[in-house]
Amino acid sequence: METTDVLVIGGGPAGAAAALTLTQAGRRCAVLEGRPAPEWKIGETLAPESRQLLLALGVWESFLHAGHLPSPGLCSVWGDGGPVEKNFIFNPHGSAWQLDRAQFEAGLLAAAESAGTRVWRGCTAQTIQRTAGAADGRRWEVAAGDEIFRATWLVDASGRGSVVARQLGVTRPAVDRLVAVYAVVAAPTGRDEDARTHLEACAGGWWYSALMPGGRRIFSFQTDADLLPDQQRWREAAWFWAQVDEAPLIRALLPSPNPACTTVARLTSANSSRPTACHGDGWVAVGDAAQSFDPLSGEGLFHALFSGQRAAQGVLQNLAGSTHGLAEYAALSEALWRRFLHQRHIFYASETRWCGEPFWQRRLAPVAAPAQPMADFPMPA
Repeated sequence: METTDVLVIGGGPAGAAAALTLTQAGRRCAVLEGRPAPEWKIGETLAPESRQLLLALGVWESFLHAGHLPSPGLCSVWGDGGPVEKNFIFNPHGSAWQLDRAQFEAGLLAAAESAGTRVWRGCTAQTIQRTAGAADGRRWEVAAGDEIFRATWLVDASGRGSVVARQLGVTRPAVDRLVAVYAVVAAPTGRDEDARTHLEACAGGWWYSALMPGGRRIFSFQTDADLLPDQQRWREAAWFWAQVDEAPLIRALLPSPNPACTTVARLTSANSSRPTACHGDGWVAVGDAAQSFDPLSGEGLFHALFSGQRAAQGVLQNLAGSTHGLAEYAALSEALWRRFLHQRHIFYASETRWCGEPFWQRRLAPVAAPAQPMADFPMPA
């Protein structure tokens, strides 16, 4: 049996940031990470403002030597037919970054481990229950494979699955049905050096493309789940690349008229959602488990690091006898969510060329709060 002050469920950026903050403050912390090793996943752009968070976590220098690709700006076609460029040269935090996502996650988790965090890889939480201790009060007991973990606090860093919140009966409403269908291609050696993020609206949704470390480029199409073709035709390369014809800016980045995917087109949820509570008696959610933003915001990884750090600071205050830290975290999370919903409405409402299409019609009205449970938005098979 492993006993610790705080058990973090999920070893992604949010969980690693929380664990690193807790361990650096002298608390015993353990991380359950279901994967034996980090794998590449979509979500590869890190905003310039993340530099301050990496500095605070003490990992900025190692980040700079990890081979990530500086991204000097953004080029978009949104709202009219002409491209608009945004250069990060005027950003006081410097450039954005296109990440080797697997390496980034591995580096953060390794830093937490070096600081003293116990990391259990290939270990998935199966059951979570509250127990009453004689001398130390109520504690958590988590079963993961053959191991039993006991902790005073749980940090839910399990992503959109919200493992802890769901097992406690907390619901997770969603604002929309957004999904991302994406593929990765090999970029032409020496001919594709444009490390900006490219973004373009089209009738059925919007596209983005980014160059990644290792000579690869991602192409991702964001649309609503129910607008995808039936019988899994979204998996077919012919269908996927045909959609690019609606996005000239993105199409110009293709290495050839009929690129060969290094992987089959994949689909992942990209909706905006959050659980109805981000913390409770002895637990707190971070990263996508706390709230997941439309990728148009570009704030996913920044929020993962920020929320992991701030929630951990709240837990530290609680362990020291104060209850204000997590109340402040909840208020901050609420403010960030409301700001996101406001900006989301502004961004989508500024694109009027296809206001009669279902994807855009659904985004014309402001959203005051999440409207429907995620269960009402089934993912395509």
